[in-house]
Amino acid sequence: MAYALTLTANYAVYTFNSMLPTDIVAVRHALGLTQAELAQTLDVHVLTVSKWERGILTPSARNGAIFRRLERLDGVAARVVGEAVKVALADAGGLVAYYVLLGAALPPRAEP
Repeated sequence: MAYALTLTANYAVYTFNSMLPTDIVAVRHALGLTQAELAQTLDVHVLTVSKWERGILTPSARNGAIFRRLERLDGVAARVVGEAVKVALADAGGLVAYYVLLGAALPPRAEP
């Protein structure tokens, strides 16, 4: 997690950045996804993912929360999720791939 200081002509603004660029790269690599595959899954432009990874932009709160959850997956689980996302992208498109990714990021449901 990082904080950024933006100076303007009249005041300074502190901004909370939910993800460091290196965190985003690490999650994407753990999933085994390209920038284009991640962009298609999250319904953002590939340049947006590139800018996240270079620290030019930060992910939205929704995408930041997904990344934080995906960070907790171990290597094998991350690869399985990444492969499932790739299959979903090839067979059904971005929306289904997003639900696969979201399903992996959400905590398990409690048994009644």
